[in-house]
Amino acid sequence: MLAPRRRSLVRPPLPRRTRRLGCWPAWAILMMGLLALLNRLNLSWEALLAPLLPQSSDLAALAQAAYGRADLDATIVLGQARLRSDPMDVETLSLVVRALIYRSYADVGQEADRAAALELTSYALSRSSFGQAIPALHALALHANQRPDQANRLALRAIETERQNIPARLALALSYSARGLFETALREADKALALAEEAHQQRRSDWRVDALRARAIVLGDLGRYAEAIQTIDQAIALQSRLAALHFERALYALQLGDRDSATAAYFRVIASHPNNAKARLRLCVLSSELGERQAALRYCQEAVQRRHDWYEGWYQLGREYYLGGNFAAARDAFASCARLQVAQGVPLRQRNMACWTLQGQSAEAIGDCDGLLSAYREFKAMRTIADLPQAWNYPPEGPLICQTPTP
Repeated sequence: MLAPRRRSLVRPPLPRRTRRLGCWPAWAILMMGLLALLNRLNLSWEALLAPLLPQSSDLAALAQAAYGRADLDATIVLGQARLRSDPMDVETLSLVVRALIYRSYADVGQEADRAAALELTSYALSRSSFGQAIPALHALALHANQRPDQANRLALRAIETERQNIPARLALALSYSARGLFETALREADKALALAEEAHQQRRSDWRVDALRARAIVLGDLGRYAEAIQTIDQAIALQSRLAALHFERALYALQLGDRDSATAAYFRVIASHPNNAKARLRLCVLSSELGERQAALRYCQEAVQRRHDWYEGWYQLGREYYLGGNFAAARDAFASCARLQVAQGVPLRQRNMACWTLQGQSAEAIGDCDGLLSAYREFKAMRTIADLPQAWNYPPEGPLICQTPTP
């Protein structure tokens, strides 16, 4: 029997697309250009663009339109500008919270978005005296910040008052799944999806993508990966530009051993988000597992070029150099990984210690005594402070390459 043909992970050419500006007002075109520039520079859109944004309730409509086309950056900028004038605008708050949560999973280094969502809902909750709309959004933000017990209690209270509260049902399903109550979680996810479909048909709101994603997450937690893929595909059909959906689809595909499908999902992320570093690192890892060393190296290089401060990217790049026998480049990449973890204050017991041990091994392979000793001494100092389980020991006289030969 012939072996199945393995698909290469070499990147296919992306289709060229054009977009008409139509009749957009000049301020909108200017704002989108500034958004793109500020995104590349990692500057604060909210602080710098606020004076340029239109005032009044137009902001709410613009935020809704931006969310509809999955422009999360614009949704957050416009929505937060609206919330500054009316913090109790529940519809706009809902858009901003969902956009922040989705954006937090779209690329590396976006974890602060989840904290920002929780901060927004906490403030609104402190000023809310009635209704369950804001508590339900707060429950979603709590779950996104890995506080499922609190999310569960708050969602239950919201549902006791408003049985058809969709975000509360979503928070309840996700929190049950996080606590290991998978069958209960699936029942709640199904209820949330039915309510979302009904609300859409009545043109009251559109939570279908959120409900489908929650159901897919629960199915994935149950190990029903094929069904999870079918469900997340329905969400992608409704909104194909949300990178988080494609990453989750790739995860389910990998659980089934379907690397081709996962690869296609990562390429779709890059097609919509050309500067995405997370998708490139995933492609690097997949290429490495398939033995496609040059492709792996290229994807890892592209990842760190886009995120110089991502120590996990430097670790993977160093690993590819190491496996390819380029020990000098591996040493430098692992050194960057180590330096960034120290600079970013990663707790000692959470650090990737391979960035020190492999840095030392790479230095030893090319006879770099100074580089080896520097990595070794840093490792020993950290191990003494934190009693790390990893071990790396040389005899008292030190590494062989650093010993002075006796006459």
